[in-house]
Amino acid sequence: MATAQLAIPPPIFSPFLDDQCGKINAKGVSWEGYQRAKLVSAEEVNLLKTLERQGKSQRAATFATQGSTYAKLYIDLLRKLQKVDTVQAVLVGISNMLSDQTTLPLFHDLSQQSDAKSDDPYGPLIKCLSLQDEFALLEALRIMAILVSTDPKPIPEACIPPMLDALARLTNANPSPARDLAIQVLGAILGSRQIRKAAWEHESLLSGLIKALKANPSPQLQYWIILCFWELSFETYVSEEADNDILNLLDLAPSANINSMLVQKLLPLVKSFSARKWSDDEVIDDIKFLRDELEVRLANLSTFDEYASEVESGHLSWSPTHESEDFWKENVEKIRFEKNGKVVK
Repeated sequence: MATAQLAIPPPIFSPFLDDQCGKINAKGVSWEGYQRAKLVSAEEVNLLKTLERQGKSQRAATFATQGSTYAKLYIDLLRKLQKVDTVQAVLVGISNMLSDQTTLPLFHDLSQQSDAKSDDPYGPLIKCLSLQDEFALLEALRIMAILVSTDPKPIPEACIPPMLDALARLTNANPSPARDLAIQVLGAILGSRQIRKAAWEHESLLSGLIKALKANPSPQLQYWIILCFWELSFETYVSEEADNDILNLLDLAPSANINSMLVQKLLPLVKSFSARKWSDDEVIDDIKFLRDELEVRLANLSTFDEYASEVESGHLSWSPTHESEDFWKENVEKIRFEKNGKVVK
């Protein structure tokens, strides 16, 4: 009989979290003290200390025989522990375990155990989002991205709003590694139709993505943001609504809006739409029109036009062209006098 193929989680890139995980691993936790305080049992301490004494290869062997026990241990500990250092240590333990992708189903299947809670494994991870600790928040989100993106079952509905709320707060924040991580996490979980529906209805989350796209992101972050919108477009109602909104902008004020759209890097997103197969001929025609309009305008856009568009939109990109001395020599008069000096006002 063929065995089910394991889903592969998308990579979540965060040097900050990787560095913190290393430090927390090295520091360790005095679990015996928590046992004396009756916060953990002797059996739980023995399991934790066993792993601490093992190297990576030995841990793999342990997870192969006791993986379900450890998955349940970690989630149960997250449910009952409150102290930040213990929560951090448990989250790192989960991440260490999930680095072996064969352990993923062990967490997915926790809710099927006779003594499990209905929200396992996600409920205790959601609890971490309310802690006043950046590492716990971000590491819990990274773990959930790995689990949600590979879980063949829908996740508990009650867990979706707090997860999206946390992502919305981070995407609306100022540029930071935390914001970049949140956008990666969103891209990872949008593979689920259940999540796509909830995300499209979450106005603050969508506005955060648009805000990040307007903030002159790096090419890598731009890719992650466009990926999120591309995944949302797999829902027909999403792609049609987005298509209509963009067309309305062009119809109402094409000269004012097309340059701004180019500046906001809309062309790659529209191209990704055009690569999809659509059953509605009207949607196909609209996307083709958008792509053609943007490509023609981009082809005719001089470096000065691009600079002026960026200034007017409020999103100036300091590109190699604009660092060129020749650019400023050739365009100084235009900058001073064209449109009554509007570019410098």
